[in-house]
Amino acid sequence: MEFVSATARSASTLSRPLDVLSVEDAPRFSERIRRLLEAEGFTVFIESVRSLAELAKALDRQAWNVVLCDHSLLGFSSDQARSVIESRGLDVPFIIVSGYIGIEAPVTVVGARAQDRVSKTSLSHLGATVRMALTDAAERARQRQRDRDRGARAAVGFPADAAPAVDANGPLAAARDAAHHDALTGLPDRLLLTERLTKLIAESGQAGKTFALLYADLDDFREVNDAFGHEAGNTVLREFGRRLGQVSTSNDAVTRFAADQFGILFPMGTGRREAVAASERILGFLRQPFLVGPQAVHLDLSMGIVIFPDHGSEAEALLDHAELAMFAAKRSQTRYRTYGAELDPHSQKRIALAANLRHALAADELVLHYQPQVELVSGAVVGAEALLRWQDPERGLVPPMHFIPLAEQNGLILEITPWVVQHALRQVHAWRDENLDLRVSVNVTMRNLHDPQFGQEIETLVESSGVPARALTLEITEGTIMLEAQRVLDVLQRFRQMGIGIAIDNFGTGYSSLSYLGRLAVDEIKIDKSFVMALAERGNRAIVESVIELGRAFDLRVVAEGLKNGATLDAMAELRCPVAQGFHFSAPISADSFKEWTQAWARG
Repeated sequence: MEFVSATARSASTLSRPLDVLSVEDAPRFSERIRRLLEAEGFTVFIESVRSLAELAKALDRQAWNVVLCDHSLLGFSSDQARSVIESRGLDVPFIIVSGYIGIEAPVTVVGARAQDRVSKTSLSHLGATVRMALTDAAERARQRQRDRDRGARAAVGFPADAAPAVDANGPLAAARDAAHHDALTGLPDRLLLTERLTKLIAESGQAGKTFALLYADLDDFREVNDAFGHEAGNTVLREFGRRLGQVSTSNDAVTRFAADQFGILFPMGTGRREAVAASERILGFLRQPFLVGPQAVHLDLSMGIVIFPDHGSEAEALLDHAELAMFAAKRSQTRYRTYGAELDPHSQKRIALAANLRHALAADELVLHYQPQVELVSGAVVGAEALLRWQDPERGLVPPMHFIPLAEQNGLILEITPWVVQHALRQVHAWRDENLDLRVSVNVTMRNLHDPQFGQEIETLVESSGVPARALTLEITEGTIMLEAQRVLDVLQRFRQMGIGIAIDNFGTGYSSLSYLGRLAVDEIKIDKSFVMALAERGNRAIVESVIELGRAFDLRVVAEGLKNGATLDAMAELRCPVAQGFHFSAPISADSFKEWTQAWARG
């Protein structure tokens, strides 16, 4: 989100009336928006419309400063509302205000081409989002005026390019360039990136070469603003922009799109290899915390990668596809993701993949692999994490990152997760028959936790499994817990009462872990693999040691993820970490192979 200082709040944006057109089924919600914006310092006039016809009449009657639109309305969607605005040639900020954005984001936001989006469950950021949209609209208006001025000079006999502004070293050129830079970070803005992207497309197309674009979004950044204030958020954004500059090839390659979203445009001749290498370097930079006063704040991010011309031949297509890939990386927690047609909600390939996935569930093409968890003191195998795979008859073994995001978007995850729990419990039963008393961990998504039937489904599956509830552990990411803490706490409490274990996955990547840990009904914390895999780097060892001590203080089981070699094993043992998993022991393997592995492990 945009964080605006007290000085900026006194700008003229807040001193003049704000005419808001709300496309919304519930008029009372529009009144709530009015109160929120007035609390932000705006003088608000708001009108609510419920149909496309009412929207058209309102647009023809007067000019509006901003349009706030729900995504799904009675009889039409935000895409259709946007089309009505565009058909009139209007350039008005268009912001989607929707009830549930987390899973829908790539569809509702990119598909509707909204300038921004706000969740109805988190309206505290609405004022900042509107303010940024107004600033962007004003800049677009200034750019159109500059274009008209150049046209006028050409019409009276002066070449359009003869103005002093074309001199790269001239004062007017510098002023125009400054207008295209973000005031907070000093980085180029989205408009300037689009111009440079269009130019690079033309040059690369003529030369027959590729280039790469990276789209980065800080995860759960709004929590920083909520906890530490706007100025702290501004400090973090400036520092993050500076760190991104360390991986770019030129001073102006890094862009701030909006809020906590940044981009890096790579030069002609680069491809996926260079973009992936840059992504890894960026992740390395994030292992160093951001200092907010005396507080060290750890943040994570998600990145999307596109390559010209494979993923688009126009600037907007590349930007849209990069954002889609970024959201896919965020949902699958893979940190970065290269765009593929399967991520596009409107592509035929994606529709076919969704149909194939539904068939796969019915035809028992989904399988579980298990990664062992080893107690470091005794060397005993004490559990396993169940990881889903798709055994497609044509494509072979499909990894989850290629289909889990799709399952979350189309709702099939509501059927898949109970399937995983059921089959994992069956495997636990089979292991117990073979004298293997193991617990099994299953990952749960936010979409599952939103499902009112999920708790009852899990309870029924456990009761009918023939194994004790304590044999099942449900893993929820720390980011999920922080997103809607109270709702998640209620669901977790029900599972705890049933005797099911609860684990926090990716622990240590969220800044507020300590403040929430005492309230959470959990049994286990899993140290994020980014810290374990880079244990030798400065600061990471201290973080891991602190998490282990924290688990001991709260009487929680601690599992280290990503154990990759003997040196890391020795270090974790020295830190007295109770349990670990990773490729040093075994990659995720089939149930049959798991039995053989445990026998071989026992023999030493």
